[in-house]
Amino acid sequence: MEHDERSVAETVWQAIRGFKPFYGWWIVLASVVVINVSGSFVAYGFPVLFDPIQRELGWSTAAIALAFSLRSEVRSLGAPVAGFLVDRFGPRTMMAAGLGVMGTAFLWLSGVDSLLGFYAAFVLLSMGGSVCNPAIPAVAVARWFVRWRSRALAILMVGMALGGLCAPAMGWLVVQYGWRGSLVALTALAWAVGFPFTATIRDRPESSGLFPDGEPERHDQESSGERVKGGEFTVGMALRSRAFWHLLGAMTLTGLGTTPIMTLLIPALLKEDFPIETAVLAAAAIPIVSIPGRLCFGWWGDYLNKRKLLAACAALQALALLVLAGTAATPLLIVFVVLYGSASGGSGPLRTALQADYFGTKAMGTIQGLLQGFTFVDALLAPVFVGLTADLVGSYRPAWFVLGLCVALAGPVLLTMPRPGTTVTPTTGASAR
Repeated sequence: MEHDERSVAETVWQAIRGFKPFYGWWIVLASVVVINVSGSFVAYGFPVLFDPIQRELGWSTAAIALAFSLRSEVRSLGAPVAGFLVDRFGPRTMMAAGLGVMGTAFLWLSGVDSLLGFYAAFVLLSMGGSVCNPAIPAVAVARWFVRWRSRALAILMVGMALGGLCAPAMGWLVVQYGWRGSLVALTALAWAVGFPFTATIRDRPESSGLFPDGEPERHDQESSGERVKGGEFTVGMALRSRAFWHLLGAMTLTGLGTTPIMTLLIPALLKEDFPIETAVLAAAAIPIVSIPGRLCFGWWGDYLNKRKLLAACAALQALALLVLAGTAATPLLIVFVVLYGSASGGSGPLRTALQADYFGTKAMGTIQGLLQGFTFVDALLAPVFVGLTADLVGSYRPAWFVLGLCVALAGPVLLTMPRPGTTVTPTTGASAR
């Protein structure tokens, strides 16, 4: 008996020692770390610097806010360029370059004393941030996974959602070192942690003698029984396909309901006489609620039809906006947060995985950059529309209602999206029969 127990223990120990997780999961982990020591501090932590900068330098709120707007606009306009460079040089090289540029911008920003220098530092910061965001490592993750692509992308984007913890971390740095010293410390953190993890990223499994998903043989991509025949598309082939324009249309429509929520939810709730604590809590709860949405929809995307799941996310987002249009009590506000957070979280990994399924990963960065760049207009105009509506009628509700109807149209656009390989084939560029 003792010999048998020893044999079992030895067998288990040998199995544990011999277990080697698929390297693609290390790609996901490394990407999450790099994003959170660089881009997440800018996205979530930089608002903490607003008041200290204003107190020391005496600039107006509008002047400082303009720098934050420049950051967003430069990143949006730079998305197509960043995507092209990622396809040309690979995610690892571009993420390392982004870390270098962002660290330099942090140091520059820590020493500014003029408004012009402040704006220039933010532009440089935005250029680095264009390649230190989830869209860039998502290219590498999509190349390392096929069968488990949706869940791998979901885990990557959950890691980005956890970047909300960077806000209290930045607050602690400011208390300890001041806003200038905190930027120097942030540079040291980004470079000391980011560069080693970036070095572990491999652009493709083939370069390491591996296969997607860690399987010994390549397998066809599948999506809920639909065999994906899109193969590897060039940018031109993607632009000539109906699928690209359907996906762009759906992204544009859903984007109409995204940027206004990010920027105007709190003032809209205050307009409806919600307490400031409730409004802030609702806004903070959305990224938290998005985490289970990312994981669930990402997991389902590996088994079910991604187009239908993405259409379901659009329907949930539209319903959430319609609920917000009628929100006058806390219970309805909770319903809005749950619906909107789940939908916005789930759509991210599904959209990226669907793009890879349709167009392949060879030109994924450029295609993804074009999709993001083309949606720049709605991100710019939607908040203006909501603000003007509120000024004219004294309420945000009509604007939420209109945007909810617009987002609802994304569902039919996705459901009528042609199947992969039915428009332009990657081999000839001609229409498939």
